[in-house]
Amino acid sequence: MNLDFLNHFNKKDDTNLNNFASDLNAFLENTLSTFKNGDSFTIDRFEQSSVVLENRSSGRMHTISMDKIPNNAKEGDILTFLNGELLLDADKTKSVSDRIQSKFDRLKKK
Repeated sequence: MNLDFLNHFNKKDDTNLNNFASDLNAFLENTLSTFKNGDSFTIDRFEQSSVVLENRSSGRMHTISMDKIPNNAKEGDILTFLNGELLLDADKTKSVSDRIQSKFDRLKKK
């Protein structure tokens, strides 16, 4: 896969732009194929049509296409990879959110 950004943006014809979009999409798709069943990710942020995930065990950041996550997912949500899909883990998201809020509340009391 050729992700030569300068080559794609220096030329003005639609073919190069389409090739770039195709290369980027293939790259994002390939990232998802490296996930293993049971992997857990936190949604770090959204960037245009992609989403940046942090692997909760390794801390590694991954960028994937936004259409690969549930429609109702938002920043801070936790997703679990199972059988080729990223699924929203509402219980884990709430648990982590409650733990963080508790730490914040303790800090405010000091």
